[in-house]
Amino acid sequence: MILGLIALAIPSLLAFMFTRILTNILFDIFYGLLKLIVKSIFKLIYNLIAMVLWIVFLPLTITTKMTVSKASPLRWLILLSVMALSAFVAYDISLHGTFRRSQTGQALKDAGVLQAYEKFAFKTRIAYFNASKWFSKNGPTFLKQAADSLVPYLVLMKNLLIVFSNAVVNGVVTFVKYVAIKLPILHEAVSIPKDYK
Repeated sequence: MILGLIALAIPSLLAFMFTRILTNILFDIFYGLLKLIVKSIFKLIYNLIAMVLWIVFLPLTITTKMTVSKASPLRWLILLSVMALSAFVAYDISLHGTFRRSQTGQALKDAGVLQAYEKFAFKTRIAYFNASKWFSKNGPTFLKQAADSLVPYLVLMKNLLIVFSNAVVNGVVTFVKYVAIKLPILHEAVSIPKDYK
């Protein structure tokens, strides 16, 4: 009877172990692939952002490489073009009354920039509201826990500072005593006799 139970238990135990090992192997493979995919996506996003920043700031690198003096004409040209663009946008807004009715606002609206900005601003406001609500609820507890965990380290720092300052004071006192003892002997050895000409 016991042999029969063992004979029934061994295959089920082996099947359980096999499925467990197989699921762990499959999980490791899936996790590794997922990690590789996420890493590749982040690398792609990083490279895209780096490329966009390189394209945007290329004129600035050209100006820094081409400058001979502080008053480079290329620098003044960039500054004047930014000022002219700002003046154009300000004139466009004042001509049409509001930014939304201006041609600049209409162009940005048609391009989808304003909708993206409004969505971003809305999500930022929600995140700020949630963060401030969380901090007003959990902030005092969090700060109390942080303060409680930092107290031993602050006491240790205070004690180390006291020990260090005592060592410095003792070293200075010892040095002053040593100089007070040795200075007359050194003065006699180095001083020039009065009858020397």
